[in-house]
Amino acid sequence: MDWPTPWWSGKYLSICGKDGSSAFNDQHGGQSRPKNELAGFEIGTLVN
Repeated sequence: MDWPTPWWSGKYLSICGKDGSSAFNDQHGGQSRPKNELAGFEIGTLVN
């Protein structure tokens, strides 16, 4: 099945499986609401 691809999906796919902290901080620059909402999705810590 061919699913429609949202215009923003490439931004997310480019950081899948990686630490996206810098991309998030570049986009949201210390705003409290995005940071608080994201905290609810945390499932663990990325370790090298």
